[in-house]
Amino acid sequence: MITGLVAGGMTLLLTTQYLEEADSLADRVLVISEGREVALGTPAELKGRLGGDRVRVDLADPQRDGRAAVAAVSGAFARSAPELDAASGTLTFRARDAARALAPCVGALGDAGITIAGISVQQPTLDDVFFTLTSGHGTTRIAKEA
Repeated sequence: MITGLVAGGMTLLLTTQYLEEADSLADRVLVISEGREVALGTPAELKGRLGGDRVRVDLADPQRDGRAAVAAVSGAFARSAPELDAASGTLTFRARDAARALAPCVGALGDAGITIAGISVQQPTLDDVFFTLTSGHGTTRIAKEA
């Protein structure tokens, strides 16, 4: 229904907590935190601010390999400080064009003697944007324009 109204030339303001819906319907997204605007842009622009795709590396032995894994990906691959969760055995970081960086990253981890149990890449979502910008305390307003 919303897409039909916009196709007919109407401008709509949609307030939603379902950011996947906002990503598919909105031309522009306004993120508000504590009553103040913190970001405005297209969904692609806002996701681009995060610095790349999220890479998750599941370590076979995080107690042994955790620090070495952080060192192996820092700088060369990571666009954000790598975060190690020793309890779950995961190392996460952001990388630009992670699909291309994945093979060299796996190679660097292997060269450092680190055993990988799994690796995955996730493109940024508006949920990631929202939590990064507001620490989870904001309100999102969505503007869908003709």
